[in-house]
Amino acid sequence: MRRSFYFIICIIMGCNTPDQTPDTLLNEVVMSNILLDVHLLESKINTLGKKGDTSFQIYDHFEKLILEKHGVDSLVYTQNLAYYLEHPSLLEKVYTAIIDSLLLRENTKRID
Repeated sequence: MRRSFYFIICIIMGCNTPDQTPDTLLNEVVMSNILLDVHLLESKINTLGKKGDTSFQIYDHFEKLILEKHGVDSLVYTQNLAYYLEHPSLLEKVYTAIIDSLLLRENTKRID
């Protein structure tokens, strides 16, 4: 569902000048928290079984809420996503933090 979104971002990145740092660069912790929430949202939408426009509308609505929660607008998020995709070593750190957060949630849930 959102793979096409990331594919489009990658295409846009190819058209950008290399090493273009966003005006507002989100640090790795903030970016990992946003992406964690976005991926959890995608997972929840996929379990709903909705297809097409309905799932996109649900995603768009809740993505806006996620970005508001983190105090980031959609342009800053998109620019930062493109920046991190251009810098794989930074993106790896972000996803390592996401995996650690998910493992912590899983282990905490097992203890409860």
